[in-house]
Amino acid sequence: MSMRLRERVAEIEALSLQNGALRLANFLLRETSTHDTERDVIRLTLAKNVIAARLSLQPETLSRLLRRFKDRRLIGVNGREITVLDRAGLDAAAMTDDL
Repeated sequence: MSMRLRERVAEIEALSLQNGALRLANFLLRETSTHDTERDVIRLTLAKNVIAARLSLQPETLSRLLRRFKDRRLIGVNGREITVLDRAGLDAAAMTDDL
């Protein structure tokens, strides 16, 4: 229960202190850390509008950020699959707000 409380506090801090790009980068990194595959592939089980709401973003903003990450070759997007192509770059994006 204590672990869940810490996770929720961290989530509230992220929503209130980070911009959308940072929240998305951290979300993608959290999702890849739960998979044990050779490649960091995330299969979205939720609709993008639900993910956007969870990250406190408009769906259009989520789409623009995914496009920006894709254009910078940090991720690849194929339907409901997101492949992390540059984990170090995504880590850097999660630490700064220069996106």
